[in-house]
Amino acid sequence: MNQNTSHTFAKEITSLLNALGEKSSQQNVQFLNTYITDYLNDISDTLFELYNYKSDTLDDQLPGTKKKVVKKKITIEDLKFVFRDDSEKLSRLTELNELATQREILQKQINAPENFSMLGSYGEKEPENGKRKSTTGNVGGDKRKAHDINEDEDDDDDEIENFAQKVEKTQQKQDSPPKPKKQKIGTKSKN
Repeated sequence: MNQNTSHTFAKEITSLLNALGEKSSQQNVQFLNTYITDYLNDISDTLFELYNYKSDTLDDQLPGTKKKVVKKKITIEDLKFVFRDDSEKLSRLTELNELATQREILQKQINAPENFSMLGSYGEKEPENGKRKSTTGNVGGDKRKAHDINEDEDDDDDEIENFAQKVEKTQQKQDSPPKPKKQKIGTKSKN
């Protein structure tokens, strides 16, 4: 076991033990801290070996060419490879990875420029030149903003009213009895 004590998890372990209703004695915290750091060191060593193996195989694939220094990173796929025999950890890692990608997608959708409204600092559109106008001493501007907001609310009310009228018309058409078909003069009915 490595006795590298550069970072200890004593505070977190104590909190977890207290939350689970266990007594957090110094001996228990010390043992769990050692176990967790050794486990993380083993995973890190395995990832480092995998990283070196991947680096060596990339260099072997390009014989006779100039070796280009490429910064390689450990990916989620590498972690999945390390946890391939532990189904619980692998499923949790996959779940967390999916949640992270969903979060990124939602964050992009939230930050999309078309989602900002035209109201004040809570989504105010930037001027094209990128500079905001100073609002100090601009009483008339504040009144115009309030007027514009009221106009927007009126426009929304008009749209809702128009939609409600359309819905009423379609309901009236559905509720009314069908009209009898008129017969053209000069044609004989088949009876």
